Amino acid sequence: MKHRCKMRAANSNLFFLYFIFSIFLFSGSRMLFGRNFLFAQTQSRPTSLQWRIVLSINIEYSLRSDNVRIEPPVSQYPSVAYSNGIDIQRNYFGQLPFAVLSIEAGSALDAQGFDPWLCNAQGLGVAAEIDLRHSWAGDYFPVHNLPLNGTTPDVEGNIVARSVLYWKSPIFEIGFGRDRLDYNGILEGGFLPSRRIPYYDALRAQGKLGCFAFDWLVSTIQAVQAWDKNDISPEAGYGFEDQPGTPTIIVEAMNRFSCHLGWVTLGVTDHAMMSRLNNHFVLTDFFPIGSRHQASVAQTNNSMVFDASWEPISGLTIAGQLGLDDIDLNLVGIGDTGSPTISAYIAGVRYSGQIGRVRALPFAIYMEAGSTHWLWGNYDASQAWPSIGDVNYFARFIYRFPRYLGGSILLPLTSPYGPGVTWAQSHGELIIPIGSNNNKNPLSLGVGYRLLFLDMNTDANLITTQVYNNSTTPAAPHWKSFLISLPLRLSAGLFSFDIAPSLVRSDNSMAFELDIALSGTIAFGTVH
Repeated sequence: MKHRCKMRAANSNLFFLYFIFSIFLFSGSRMLFGRNFLFAQTQSRPTSLQWRIVLSINIEYSLRSDNVRIEPPVSQYPSVAYSNGIDIQRNYFGQLPFAVLSIEAGSALDAQGFDPWLCNAQGLGVAAEIDLRHSWAGDYFPVHNLPLNGTTPDVEGNIVARSVLYWKSPIFEIGFGRDRLDYNGILEGGFLPSRRIPYYDALRAQGKLGCFAFDWLVSTIQAVQAWDKNDISPEAGYGFEDQPGTPTIIVEAMNRFSCHLGWVTLGVTDHAMMSRLNNHFVLTDFFPIGSRHQASVAQTNNSMVFDASWEPISGLTIAGQLGLDDIDLNLVGIGDTGSPTISAYIAGVRYSGQIGRVRALPFAIYMEAGSTHWLWGNYDASQAWPSIGDVNYFARFIYRFPRYLGGSILLPLTSPYGPGVTWAQSHGELIIPIGSNNNKNPLSLGVGYRLLFLDMNTDANLITTQVYNNSTTPAAPHWKSFLISLPLRLSAGLFSFDIAPSLVRSDNSMAFELDIALSGTIAFGTVH
């Protein structure tokens, strides 16, 4: 229901509620008209420039008894189900870059980033980062992160991971450039823009009005065909940018309203994926403070995410999200298309504290469970406007990381594991100090664990899954995988040594893995 002919049906009602809720958030407080907002003044004080340069070198090596993929078997042929990026994330983007050089100055030094409730920095800021890792060649199981193939250099040329300019004040922030973003709070598998994505090329703004906050984001994604050619087949009026024809512009956009009341934060987000027949964009596609579903003049893939977080005691945070990508009104007797109600759920708990009285031992635990419908993120308007031949497969929520040597790596944009997955994960760590606390660079041992369980629909993916009148995908067999890891970390100052033995089981296959990493960091500047 991302098209004009259905605005009186399911999602139209849903996004009308979103619009009313948006008005409520920005009209329910007298602080809108208070002197603190309209006449807020800041005193200009000459300050010295604050800056920091950090260089990290990481050497990581992996030993495996067998190359077991967590996902169901993937073929290189388009007729076979597309990978949802779980193994690519685990074995490529999840690996440490060999080298990271970052430069930050001014308000970019704010460690909390783009969080409306935690940011204290003000003024201009600039940040840049270069990541060096080996190039992607379809290898799901590299044994090291060194940018070498034998004695030949093997560096991914797309090395700029961050290049962004900020302006921040107590009530308003704006950022423009390439950056990593996360609007999910503690939820690692959340459905909003996330740090799982290598970077966003975006313009974004965030403002605060008393206990209310508003986030606005517009990001572009390059329409580069997948490296293995296992991708969508564009219809007339659409096309990949590296092929002859009509290159398509892909836009991700977001409006998020939130309310912060003491220990509780509530939010609602209009999240959209947009591409247009012959790139016919209009200004209403980018307007903030309004549903793109109602304001759009053309079809838009909208999802709506409700979120809540609660901190009942210090150190404990409980959070959850509910996502709705479509609602089938046939359930209540109203004529609708064959697209079912598309939903996604996630809940997580994080606790950090200390144990021991004589010598406190810091620890942290995180637990999360979630589920996505087999069509989550998959809307493609294939039957929305058939009268004008507008079939828009680029509307699916897919992130495309462009490779320097050609092609792109496809990742699910609005969930960690793609559509049709139920998952549970947990991880934790206990820090044990070694030696005297008076040491400038105290030695410590981190003892941790990580658990991951996945139940995946073998026919659900972001490329070939049919949206309308699909009876085969819901009945498809499921594939179960789990991972158990017991990582250890020995750290002293700017250096750390990690070793993580793991057991991986995927359907009937099992493997033992051992990851070893040595990291060193050099930092200098006015802020450390």
